[in-house]
Amino acid sequence: MDKPPANFNIMLSRFLKAMAFAVAGLMCSCQMVTPEIAYCDSKVVYDFSDSKTLPKQKLSFFIQLKSEVRRVAAIKLIHNQSGFTWVIDNPIIIKKGNNAWAGYTDFMPVPENGRSLPSGKYSVVCVHADGEEAVVDYELYYDEKYVLFKLEDLVKEIEEQKNFKKTIGVYENSGALIYYGDIKDNWTTGDLTQISDFDYLWNMYKDSAFVRIFYTKDKITCIMPAIYKVTQEQQLDKEENKSNE
Repeated sequence: MDKPPANFNIMLSRFLKAMAFAVAGLMCSCQMVTPEIAYCDSKVVYDFSDSKTLPKQKLSFFIQLKSEVRRVAAIKLIHNQSGFTWVIDNPIIIKKGNNAWAGYTDFMPVPENGRSLPSGKYSVVCVHADGEEAVVDYELYYDEKYVLFKLEDLVKEIEEQKNFKKTIGVYENSGALIYYGDIKDNWTTGDLTQISDFDYLWNMYKDSAFVRIFYTKDKITCIMPAIYKVTQEQQLDKEENKSNE
């Protein structure tokens, strides 16, 4: 068997060092991916729980990244003028076709600003798992008058303007969403305010417990109070009948 050349150990050592540098460089390039925000999307939501009280306002805000969205560790929203800051760790990840979004549906107003989120210019900060950050500017301007609307004011506004898009959410008793989207012509009857208006829909979605109607225009979405398949009175009667059996 031939002996290795005299400088074999030196050559091997150099080769192993070169490989180590190459692997380290590859790992570094994989781990230190600089995040880059491709797009931001937001909706100001007015949630009407009943006909007597003012709605709760919240902001739904999502970002689309050019890099892997699942590596997003946190999202910060900073209102430039006031300095108000919202931080969400481990944001929600939503996939839509070939795109993926990271964000949160419940950014709430800060008490110092009253019942509404401040309009104006924001800084959006995306924090990657490796600590790298991407920052973009975002402008949020919307109609704030709805925060002082009661349900009857909203209904009047919808009837007068006629430019709101109407959709429906169907929910289980736990609050899990079964369906969200357009209202089919044969699903409902009447003015969508009575339980009987949804008889076809109740039969179609056997596990449904209640529905909510959504009215959307520009940057805002107004959510109407829940309409339950079984009213509170009916539920009490049902429980009373069971106890008497």
